[in-house]
Amino acid sequence: MKIEWVLLADGIGQDSRGAVTAIGLNQNVLSLRSLPEVAKRAVIAHIVEDPGVLKVGDKFNVLFRVVAPSGEVVIAQSGQITIGNMQWPDLPVSSDLPAELVWNVSEYGTYRFEVVVLLGGGPEVSGHADFYVVADSSDGNGP
Repeated sequence: MKIEWVLLADGIGQDSRGAVTAIGLNQNVLSLRSLPEVAKRAVIAHIVEDPGVLKVGDKFNVLFRVVAPSGEVVIAQSGQITIGNMQWPDLPVSSDLPAELVWNVSEYGTYRFEVVVLLGGGPEVSGHADFYVVADSSDGNGP
């Protein structure tokens, strides 16, 4: 199993087919006049597995976490995924794993959105996307 990509968005939606939609794609800079502040971002990880490795009923765990510039984990969310019916078992299994995370921003710098996937006893795979919190230097008098 591998994580092909991780992206950030302002939010996520899902239609009746289960298709995930990213809203405000790759908004990865937050400019703030002061701290602390509450922030929300969506993260989506796209995972792929070779054909024949996963079968119906297999389970894997996923962990989403945000790590502050200081190295502190400011929020973490985990879940378990069960493989359902595979419409095309001869093709690679792929899935988009979405989560929306809300956390208290308490420092400026680079926050790291990490996604870790654990399949049974196998090795974990991970991916990340960076999110930047910067001080707003505008003086309020326009551009």
